Amino acid sequence: MGFNKDWVAYVGPFNFPWGQAGSRRVYGNAMSLVEAGYDVIVASGDAPSALKTFPSARNEGATLTYLGVGEIPLSGGYLGKLWQHLINCGVRTVNWLSEQPVKPKYVVIYGGLAAFSWHVYRWCRQNHVPVIADVVEWYDPAQMLGGRFGPFYVSANMAFHGMYPRFDGVIAISGFLERHFSPAVPVITVPPTVELTGAMPTALDRDHVLRLVYAGVPGKKDLLGEVISAICMVSGQINVHLQIIGPSLNEVLALSGLRALPPVISVLGRLPQEAVKAELIAADFSVLVRESRRFTNAGFPTKFVESMAASTPVIANITSDLGDYLVDSINGFVVQRPTAESIAETIRKAGALNAGEKHQMKVRAYQTAAEKFIYQRFSEDFKNFLFRVDAHHGHKKGAR
Repeated sequence: MGFNKDWVAYVGPFNFPWGQAGSRRVYGNAMSLVEAGYDVIVASGDAPSALKTFPSARNEGATLTYLGVGEIPLSGGYLGKLWQHLINCGVRTVNWLSEQPVKPKYVVIYGGLAAFSWHVYRWCRQNHVPVIADVVEWYDPAQMLGGRFGPFYVSANMAFHGMYPRFDGVIAISGFLERHFSPAVPVITVPPTVELTGAMPTALDRDHVLRLVYAGVPGKKDLLGEVISAICMVSGQINVHLQIIGPSLNEVLALSGLRALPPVISVLGRLPQEAVKAELIAADFSVLVRESRRFTNAGFPTKFVESMAASTPVIANITSDLGDYLVDSINGFVVQRPTAESIAETIRKAGALNAGEKHQMKVRAYQTAAEKFIYQRFSEDFKNFLFRVDAHHGHKKGAR
């Protein structure tokens, strides 16, 4: 493949092009860089593979290509995988970078722990290449195996506090993270972004049921149990149905504390991404409720953006930067408190809408995605950001 002189390596132990929220994060940012005129190669953690090209990802000669370099351990037992995650991760990526006939203009790191950051950071310093961190989390000890003193949290903490402030720039997913890293390094805030194709999809209100959907992995962030309790509260008052996509029935029962779910709640389990999108399009609202804690305010829910892109307004409480995008009674409803009672109160408001009002909210949700979350919107911001990265990198070189 022939490169622009200024090409970008986007690297990390993540799946690409599909497989997780991080896959879509990297794709959106990479496409913003392509739109800005840069060739981008994504070197993911997938099994080693040949270079492939996104045929649609071209802008005035710039392209998006990708390959796997094998950073995600697939075998080797527990100790082997632990060694790869905590010690050796990044070595394969460094070897790949060293093999390139032309050095990248920038290296962007997404994901990985301290080892990955250190190996790639050291290569970038030795080769005078600016290195940038794409940061989407501020992990809480409870999110990591072993808690505060577990090896994964310690390693993630070392990367976050020890490595990223030494980089030449940070792509932050939220204003919370921007405020943390600025002004020590240049920062650009980029929420999750999407690629919109075709006209806005719409759903017909055939049976006057308020159709709600939750799609995702609740983990320790999403208060799905509170949402289920709220549905139980209102089910005798309004005609409502909740579809849950992602967790299994047993996982949902454990979160809800119920022995069996009422008929107004369906659990579909894991679905292919296109099927998830179809369920979102068919719903009147998606539901997303989280506690306001440091790790929820530092991140930004990809499922919020995907819902808006599917023309589905969102019922959510305000965490992170959602207050900049979610307008009560316009493109969704704001839940005042992350409690079952407050969620139930908000669902009743949604249930009082007629078909025309629900359609207008779906239109406005799609407009929000088209105006705020398409990747093309950030191409000029990335150009300006990389100009500041160059200045910061040059200043650090001059100081050495």
